[in-house]
Amino acid sequence: MLKGDLANVILYDLVDREDLVYRLVGEDIKKRFGYNPDGHSYLEFVQPERRQSALRAFCHCADTPCAMHVLVRQGFLKNGYADCEVLGVPLADKEGDREGRFLLFVNRILESHNAPARDLRDLQVADIYSRRFVDIGFGCPSGFYDLVPR
Repeated sequence: MLKGDLANVILYDLVDREDLVYRLVGEDIKKRFGYNPDGHSYLEFVQPERRQSALRAFCHCADTPCAMHVLVRQGFLKNGYADCEVLGVPLADKEGDREGRFLLFVNRILESHNAPARDLRDLQVADIYSRRFVDIGFGCPSGFYDLVPR
């Protein structure tokens, strides 16, 4: 399934449901960010007013479990930005666990603006434009309220 997308893979660790830490980052993602974010918190790249909502969304994906489809615009220090499509699934820590500790995402650039893709460096912000939960056999969360503008 991931054969052609390993360079765009991100493995997050949902640490104690309080933080989301990069644990494994594909080579294209490292190039896009301008460094290896392994060990850093995802929340560093989310606007402060959206951090709790973003963390809740990842927890919903991990706890239901369900897949998450996201359209996001990533803004970079050199004034460029990229529109990306992201698809993620939860992974349990051990067999039989219903709660996911790890989240595996594929993050692909759909289109880059104001900078060639190879010059997209120094990720500064991630603006979510849509987030949908996808049923993978266990249902989808109900009642999730997101701060994403509709």
